[in-house]
Amino acid sequence: MSPDDVMPAAGPPDPEVTAAPEVTAAPARPRLSRTRSITAWVLVVLVSVLFPLSVMTVWVVNTVTNTDRYVETLAPIATNPVVISHASVRITDELFSSVNVNQKLASLLPPKAKPVAVPLTNTLQDFVGKQVNRILSSTYFQKVWNNGNRRANATMVAVLSGQDTKLTRALKNGKTVVVNITPVATKVINTLDGKGITFFDPLKTLFNTNQKNVSVSLLSSQQVSQAQGIFNLVKKLKWLVPIITLVLAAAAVAVAVRRRKTLLRVTVGGSIGIVVFLTALHLARKKFVSTSVKEGFNSQVSGIIFDTLLRFLKDGLWLVLAILLVASVVLWFVGPARYAVALRGQIARACHWLARNARQLTSKEHTEGASPAAQRSAAWIREHRTGLRLLGALVAGLFIVFNGSLTFWGALAMLVTAGLGHLFGTVV
Repeated sequence: MSPDDVMPAAGPPDPEVTAAPEVTAAPARPRLSRTRSITAWVLVVLVSVLFPLSVMTVWVVNTVTNTDRYVETLAPIATNPVVISHASVRITDELFSSVNVNQKLASLLPPKAKPVAVPLTNTLQDFVGKQVNRILSSTYFQKVWNNGNRRANATMVAVLSGQDTKLTRALKNGKTVVVNITPVATKVINTLDGKGITFFDPLKTLFNTNQKNVSVSLLSSQQVSQAQGIFNLVKKLKWLVPIITLVLAAAAVAVAVRRRKTLLRVTVGGSIGIVVFLTALHLARKKFVSTSVKEGFNSQVSGIIFDTLLRFLKDGLWLVLAILLVASVVLWFVGPARYAVALRGQIARACHWLARNARQLTSKEHTEGASPAAQRSAAWIREHRTGLRLLGALVAGLFIVFNGSLTFWGALAMLVTAGLGHLFGTVV
């Protein structure tokens, strides 16, 4: 062995050679995930609050500020029996309070017959009331009501928007938003003239010159002041609220760590927000009616006006609530929750069972074992399968046309029936 082959003695380690590699600190991912989760939760809460406000914004833009849609919305009030009865009493009382019919009848009777004037007045009042009720139940009153609402809508929007006009100043002085039904009273007087009753003719001049009128009150000054702030804000924002709601919902899902769960929270939160808003509307109705009673309005008519005016808003809220609930169920169903997994397993096993039995029903052994009548029926169904499906679609279409509307449950029933029919046709 040469000296060159001898291993050198171990010396002290070189610090530059043996230095440990520098360790780089890992990014604070838990802290970032926590920030994203908090941000997503904040956005979910905002979206939950904005969901019902979005529906209300669409309702304000499409119904309240749209004169044609507003008139269409309030049109059913003219056919409501309670409103017709109230308006009938209102017009009849106005006629008999403006004209002293009892005195006029007494002046036409001989002295000994004057005590009969009171029962005759009552009989005449009943007769006039029936004439008023007959006219109010006709299409004439519906036209008068729609025309009156068309004029009242401009006043209502101006008042709720805070515009300074002669009408808004009058409302601030204690006036009310009304629908003028004086033409009905004029028509009643003309009808009575045709029957020889001319006691009320002097009122026609007062009605025609607007010195006297008959009206149905919609809103009082106090009710307007209560709704003015929120209405004015929503009217200014218009479509911005629904757009912001959708943008914030998308942002919450994009920022979230667990996107499916966050989307589920958005749908559940929106559902809760709508339920709370519907509850608030129920309480607002009670306050609206109580305020109307204090102002001297009829409580039943006030409730009908509130319900009719807000019916499209409530329908929209219920529709959005149904969509959100269905979306919530779907998002939960496709998730990893224990019960969702178990339910999916049960449905899968049920589908396998149906498929297995369908194969058995269509197998050659089963077909050959069926009775001749059953075989002929199956052959006829197979031959006319396309026509039967078209017939089912035609029946569904006729149902929609003649029924006039299609509800959520009606649509679901039609889809299930169509699905079963398609499955039956495929199996046969």
